[in-house]
Amino acid sequence: SYTVTLVVSNGSACKDTLIRTNYIQINTVNLGFTASDTFATCPPLTVTFTNTSLAAGNFTWAFGNGNTSSLTSPTTIFTLPGVYNVKLKGTNSAGCMDSVYKTITILGPNGTLSYSPINGCAPLTVQFTSTNTNTTQLIWDMNNGVTQTTTGSSTSYTYTAPGKYVPKLLLSDGISCIVPDAVKMNWAGIRIAYDCIIFCIYRNSKTAGIGFALNFQNGFGCGG
Repeated sequence: SYTVTLVVSNGSACKDTLIRTNYIQINTVNLGFTASDTFATCPPLTVTFTNTSLAAGNFTWAFGNGNTSSLTSPTTIFTLPGVYNVKLKGTNSAGCMDSVYKTITILGPNGTLSYSPINGCAPLTVQFTSTNTNTTQLIWDMNNGVTQTTTGSSTSYTYTAPGKYVPKLLLSDGISCIVPDAVKMNWAGIRIAYDCIIFCIYRNSKTAGIGFALNFQNGFGCGG
C-alpha cells in the first residue's frame, strides 16, 4: 500500500497539506509451494506438492507429465525419466494472477522404439530398432510370451502365429534401473494374417503341363 500526500500552495506563504495513509492498494499474488522430492535416479517417482501460497486461490497445477490438478496440494507420479517443469498458477481476490515453477529431475534410460513391417502373412520376420540414452541393456517383449535381451539397439524376430501383437521395450542402465514402457509405442501393433492370397504353381496330371492357380494359403500351403 502507498500513502499519498497532497501539498497545495497559493503562491505566497500560504499552503496546506492533505495526507491519505495507505490510500493506494496494490494487490499481489504471493504464490509458493514445496515438493516432497525433486530428484530420483530411476522412475517412478511419487511427489506430493504442498501449497504455501498466501491470499490466493483458484489454483491450477501443470506437472509437465501430461497431468494437471486443481487441488490445493496435489500428488502426482512421474513414470518416465526426464526433466519436468511443475507450474502452479493462482489468483487473488482482486483477480490478479501469477505463476511459480519448480523443476523435477528423474534419471534413467530413455528411448524410442520402431519396427517394420507391421502387416504380413505368417511367418513374418520383423526388424526392431531403438534409439536410446543411458542404456546398457535392452529387453524386447514380443507380446507373445517371448523376450529377447540384447546390448545392441536392434534385433529381429519371426512371428509364426497369426494375430495382433504390440511389442514393448524395457530399458536398463545395467545397474539398478529398469524402465518399462520408456519408449514411444506404436499402438497399432503388428498384424499377421492367417489366410493370404498367393500364386501357386501346379502340374496338371491330365495334360502334363504347367499351370498357375490363385489359392488361399491356409497354413498348409497351396492345394491342387
